[in-house]
Amino acid sequence: MIWVRASVHESRRAGAQLVDVDHLLLGLLAVGGAAARVLGRHGVTLDGLRQRVGSAGAEEEGDVYWHATDRAQAVVDASGSAAGTVDLVARLLDEPPVRDLVAAEGADVDALLAELGSTPDGYASEPVAPDPELLPTSGYAFRSTTFLSAPAVRVAEALTDPQVLRAFAWGPGIEVSDDGLTGSRTRRGRTTTLRAALRDGGNGEDPALRDARFARSSGTGDGRAPSSGTGVAGTVVWVFVADDGRVMKYERFEVAEAPGGCEVTREHGFRIVGLATRLLQSLSGGPKGWDEVFVGHQIAAHVARRQ
Repeated sequence: MIWVRASVHESRRAGAQLVDVDHLLLGLLAVGGAAARVLGRHGVTLDGLRQRVGSAGAEEEGDVYWHATDRAQAVVDASGSAAGTVDLVARLLDEPPVRDLVAAEGADVDALLAELGSTPDGYASEPVAPDPELLPTSGYAFRSTTFLSAPAVRVAEALTDPQVLRAFAWGPGIEVSDDGLTGSRTRRGRTTTLRAALRDGGNGEDPALRDARFARSSGTGDGRAPSSGTGVAGTVVWVFVADDGRVMKYERFEVAEAPGGCEVTREHGFRIVGLATRLLQSLSGGPKGWDEVFVGHQIAAHVARRQ
């Protein structure tokens, strides 16, 4: 579970020998989502809690292992019956140390619990028209939104890091280069390669063509910035280009400030290649909700590790 691993990282940042319930709360904030959004509205953020529990420094080096207090272990053991992050945070608020920690941040615990009780964990994505500058009409795209407990400027910057692609962009069975920018798969003796580059607008040239040439000529995507850059809100777009120069898919992230962090809207579009792909898409109906929330948690955890 991503949030459990994030909790281990948070305990290591604090120099703790065991994962305790306060580290579990930090882990849930680190992976973002519905519960982190509610906590943010009540003034409880990842940065704030890290300062309070003494985990605002760099994480200790070494392998990551799970060693927990009895009460933290009990929460994790019972987490399989939780519907999502909202239920997990509500369960953690039964623990006096967690209630005290949240109250120390100025939150009304009873009001927080009431809002958590009326907040569902959302996993749905919606189909949208793909970006016509990047994909033809035969492409398809889906959009979903998640919350990250971090300022928008920090998140937008993190999303330009090629290593973030490892969190969501390359599927199973893909060999990924050390820089995270190139993925390849070999089937029946044939190797297909995609190269990622950041879309960079501003000079009037077609962005898909420009990034296609950039990927073919250098094989890297460093040294480029998203069109909106960083700031109060921004947009980051990654394009994935085949050897023949065609954009095969893209990932767009729109980042906007929100209470206690930011909202990140992810739109991912794909080129449909051949009848089999069209048929598969018509049958599958697009990404499943749990896939969407998993990617959101992966991205949030990547950003949290950089903080």
